[in-house]
Amino acid sequence: MQDPIPAAPPRNVAAAHLAPPSVTFPNATFPNVAFPNVAPGRFAPARFARAACAVLLSAALLAGCASTDAEAAPPEAADDEAAEMMALFAAHGTPGAFHEHLHRKIGNWTTVTKMWSAPGTDPVVSESTSTIEPVYDGLFIRERTMGSMGGAPFTGEGLMGYDNAAKQFHSIWFDSMSSGMYWAVGECRKDCRVMEFHGSGSDPITGGVLHYRYVQTDLGDDGFVFEIFQQADGSEWRVMETHYTRL
Repeated sequence: MQDPIPAAPPRNVAAAHLAPPSVTFPNATFPNVAFPNVAPGRFAPARFARAACAVLLSAALLAGCASTDAEAAPPEAADDEAAEMMALFAAHGTPGAFHEHLHRKIGNWTTVTKMWSAPGTDPVVSESTSTIEPVYDGLFIRERTMGSMGGAPFTGEGLMGYDNAAKQFHSIWFDSMSSGMYWAVGECRKDCRVMEFHGSGSDPITGGVLHYRYVQTDLGDDGFVFEIFQQADGSEWRVMETHYTRL
């Protein structure tokens, strides 16, 4: 079981529309991602530049590279570093076990959504259909939704993936009811049958930032539930719940 996910920290409102949420997890910080498996200084700028030169040379893209140190690195060392870096980049772009979990959502779904305007109020219920498909060689899944929301036509689209280096899930959502984008990062537990995210989006009323906690719970191969909780002043309340049923 992974460690509990911390609540989203306070954010600079002015910067909120320019960058994803700055949420810290045990293994990484987003968007300034730390690579836990790479020792400090392992790829210092000068070494990185030498390795990059070697990669470009091997691809016949450059005729030569200037040394970034006072003394040129031995060709063998540059070749080794280039090969190691290429291996790391290849691993970073290869789907793994966490991507397989995401792929379980691939398919066509009917959805029933309940939305609450405030705690203790009756929910507004709407229905739609969603299609979830793999994109970019299976590194991400894309969801496209069509239906209604509060009696008005509604379309939405989202991407979700797992970052092999940062060791965390990322998601982004945008739809026809908002000009903003909703970013979130998260982790999973219980054999990835439960996923928990923390994210944020702009507040259309105040122009500030709203913080959310997202929970996605599998109900077997043919169903799952997605819940959104709004967070403020040290507490939270549920604003949305969507049940997905496979077609």
